[in-house]
Amino acid sequence: MLVHLTGRSRSAAPGTPDGRLTSILEEGHVRPCQTFSRQSSWYVSFTEVTMESLNHVFSRNIYAPWGIVFQKELVYERGGAPVLHVRDDEWAGTASWADTTKARAVRFELCCADWLWEREWRVPGAEGFRFVPSEIVTVIVPSEVRATGPVDAGNRAGSAVSRWFTELNAADKVAEWTRPRESCDDQRAS
Repeated sequence: MLVHLTGRSRSAAPGTPDGRLTSILEEGHVRPCQTFSRQSSWYVSFTEVTMESLNHVFSRNIYAPWGIVFQKELVYERGGAPVLHVRDDEWAGTASWADTTKARAVRFELCCADWLWEREWRVPGAEGFRFVPSEIVTVIVPSEVRATGPVDAGNRAGSAVSRWFTELNAADKVAEWTRPRESCDDQRAS
């Protein structure tokens, strides 16, 4: 399974994580963004992280717990593949790569640019990633949204997300994320 998360804590994308997820569900389309290192390469990003890693990024507020999950095979069929981690001292050689390959390249520096934990996949291209509702494996939302529904939880995404939420929840396609209880060590560290 691959997850597209809609809320990076330092995202430049407009809107809120729940609003971006709503747009994705309404349009059946994940819009692409540009790479940090190559402003001409467009892609849609997914992660193959484990549940333990997702709990880490959610509990540390690296990402907000809003996302959409697809089968890895579907993403692969649509041009997706794992990113290519390229050593910093070999980075210049990527200039001659095809644009779709460049879009999957990530600079790797052991000291300060180690993104291996993300287990990132990318679908290159300015067209983004289109899907139909039956291709959704699940949608990730915070537990308070799963329990009360999106409108009652105070999000302002409106009736469209309520319709999607109701349909997906009825089909048991909504996975909730509950903040893990902090350990004594975590409490002492903060």
